[in-house]
Amino acid sequence: MAGGASGVRAAASAARHHARRTLSFASISILTQVVAFLSGLIVVRVLDKPEYALYGIAISTVAAAAVMSDSGIRSTLLAAVGRVQLDGTPMAPHFRAAMHARRIMVLLSLPVLAALTLFLLLSNGSPSAQALLIVALVAVAVVADTRSTLLFVSLQVWNRTTTLQVIQLVAAAARLAVLVALWAVPVEWVPAFLAVQAGVSIAQLWATRRITAPLLTEPEPDSDLPHTASGAPYRSALSHTVPKNLLSVAAPQLVNLVLTMAGNTAAIAEIAALSRFAMVFVVVQQVADSIVAPAVARSAPTRSATSRAARIVISVYLFGVIAFVLMLWWFSDLALSLLGPGYEGLDIELVLIATGFGLTSLANYGLGSINHARGWTRHGWTYVPLFFLWAGITLLTVDITTSVGAATMYATMALVPLASQVLRYFVGLRELEP
Repeated sequence: MAGGASGVRAAASAARHHARRTLSFASISILTQVVAFLSGLIVVRVLDKPEYALYGIAISTVAAAAVMSDSGIRSTLLAAVGRVQLDGTPMAPHFRAAMHARRIMVLLSLPVLAALTLFLLLSNGSPSAQALLIVALVAVAVVADTRSTLLFVSLQVWNRTTTLQVIQLVAAAARLAVLVALWAVPVEWVPAFLAVQAGVSIAQLWATRRITAPLLTEPEPDSDLPHTASGAPYRSALSHTVPKNLLSVAAPQLVNLVLTMAGNTAAIAEIAALSRFAMVFVVVQQVADSIVAPAVARSAPTRSATSRAARIVISVYLFGVIAFVLMLWWFSDLALSLLGPGYEGLDIELVLIATGFGLTSLANYGLGSINHARGWTRHGWTYVPLFFLWAGITLLTVDITTSVGAATMYATMALVPLASQVLRYFVGLRELEP
């Protein structure tokens, strides 16, 4: 009896500890995203639609490069250091192997994305010199961000999430301060806003490297452990996920390309502007990525433990997505007024894009956090037929010359990662012990 009561108290205490930690994490994350949202609003309101379309194209390239340069590398690293953290094995060799794999992916993907970005910028009215400068600034931000995000894994594994959040909050606040100054001048030049993004990314990398240096322990000089961990797991992850990530990146770029060819530059700006409200999901994504995934990685690799975690994560995530979409629907007039002139009457488009972002977030960070923690990177090839199915149906049935049609094509992209993550989860689950 006493042992049972003690076990219940210990479980209750652990639950309260996790609840307080999650609440603290979410509170700081919410503050960070509010600051980032305000920064986004400034850019939307300062730039007119044609200029904001150029900004949106550049930012979508930064996001695309982040996806392509990862390709399962962070998942593989998290799974590896989650194991070695338990037995005290040095982490630095694993980070060195992951950094090498990521450098290769950046070198392979960035030139292609830069060429596509340059074409889209020029086709949407950007002067040549400005377009080249934008591409250069995007490249700087991409290189800095891809290095920072790998270093963040060490903070996650060592439960230094508050430190990670402080870095991100300070970076967001610095960006907002500079943008407010540009607004006050006023400056209405796209490269100026992207220069702020690149500068903040460099500063964030510098701070992260200094803070994480003590955590990345090296093997003892007389140890038989290798200076760099095996690259085989990362090559395997790349072979499994590159097809999926390539098409994951191609989906939004295809939307931009189709809208460009249709001469619908306004829709590019509208999608980028309406997507500002989807930053709400970043809070949940960061909780899933920094707390849920590492916790699952440290848990028993059994079918029952994994499926229990998945049920909880998906239920909470789905409730949040539904609540967010309904809230945005009810207050759509207020939300659109925040974006300024030129975005009135886009209620349907707002709901469509919010729903699409919600489902994408559910797939990649809800169920995806489970797959990420277990290192389930196989079956990425399933993204290929699903992508072409989505592209074929939408291109044949959706009128992308209208704002509703453009929003519909953009929102339905979510069905592709959702189906792919579901398949990866069930295949991985079958391979675990009960």
